[in-house]
Amino acid sequence: MTKPARDPAQVRADLKRRAQTEGLLVAYETSLEICRDKTAPASARSAAAGILMKLAGSDDEDSGGKDLHEMDGAELARYAAELRRKTEAAEATLVEDDGEEAAAGLFG
Repeated sequence: MTKPARDPAQVRADLKRRAQTEGLLVAYETSLEICRDKTAPASARSAAAGILMKLAGSDDEDSGGKDLHEMDGAELARYAAELRRKTEAAEATLVEDDGEEAAAGLFG
């Protein structure tokens, strides 16, 4: 007995819905786990932190909803300053209990 053919558009819609529900939850949990893993490389922890920020919508808030190419010089400077502040805060959080990373920095 063969399965009836499914409409490709419906399959895409179903997959998109699952990715937006199950997939986002898995991405969140995995990223959080990596951020908390003090044995994970700093680059992995940093990438995971970036994913969490994107999931939280932080990137959109920082940029005012604009893409970089749409910003003028003053907006780019504000955006860069905000990203530096968040990076420093993330570094401080990541290195609280890890003296080796404190010396090397988040990306070092």
